[in-house]
Amino acid sequence: MATGGIVLVAVIVGAFAVVAFLRPNLGRVFFGALFAGAAVFNMLTGTFNWMLYRQMLRHPLLPEYQDITFNLGGGLQAVVMGVALLQGVCAALVLGGRDRQVTWGLLGMLLFTLAVVPVGPETLVNAILAAALASLLARQHPHNVRQLYRAWRGLPPV
Repeated sequence: MATGGIVLVAVIVGAFAVVAFLRPNLGRVFFGALFAGAAVFNMLTGTFNWMLYRQMLRHPLLPEYQDITFNLGGGLQAVVMGVALLQGVCAALVLGGRDRQVTWGLLGMLLFTLAVVPVGPETLVNAILAAALASLLARQHPHNVRQLYRAWRGLPPV
């Protein structure tokens, strides 16, 4: 990825982080949408264009990442991408809940984000996402998304 692309991604990720720090409930919704969308995108890209991931891993920060990616072949790529899709969508869905559900979803997102950081220079901006997810993880989440929406619209609770 060119330097301009990394800067653009850093600005977008930074915007998500600012929202998470200033408006945690809105940040929670944004992260749910981001992870669900990214999971679908990565599933499609990884399944139909595995070479893109190999190009990203030309100079990984940890050599083991390159070994794993270059040794996956055939249908195993689709399995790995399917697991990533499942993790992303499940984490996004549980963010709609409250309390422990949100904690588990944020923890899954945080661990996934931290696991992706060493892939290469392009993914270093994920450290910003990890910080925002950690800040959300430190907060209480007593309301589900439906309750938050009703309160935002000024509707009575159900």
